[in-house]
Amino acid sequence: MCETPEELIGAVAHEVGHLKHNHINEQLIKSLGIELLFSGSNTSLGEVTQLLTQSAFSRENEIEADEYAINKLIELEISPNYLAKLFKKLYTETSMVPDFLNTHPGLNERISNFKKYEFKESNRKYEFDWVKVKNSL
Repeated sequence: MCETPEELIGAVAHEVGHLKHNHINEQLIKSLGIELLFSGSNTSLGEVTQLLTQSAFSRENEIEADEYAINKLIELEISPNYLAKLFKKLYTETSMVPDFLNTHPGLNERISNFKKYEFKESNRKYEFDWVKVKNSL
């Protein structure tokens, strides 16, 4: 869905934010703890807890990863609004999911957090062929 390298850099920065904040470890501990708590009981309950705990990061985790991405993009002199543009595209695909069922903060809320920053077209030069990269994804 990324139309520019800056959108992809923003998405990668967001995912690195999850790594930097140890969200994966938190998710694993949470999943194992709940599974151990319900082990030996009704199988369907274990399946439900696994689905609920392993499906995604918490809303707080997503906000932290967004903040990391914003700071990284600013450090790289890339407007955080490139990631907001990507979120807008994602919003059209997930807008049918009610907020209370979604583990991510509402995309409108997330987009508005990025919109606080001035949008400037990137004039960065890259050592790779963006069209080739995009077509390979």
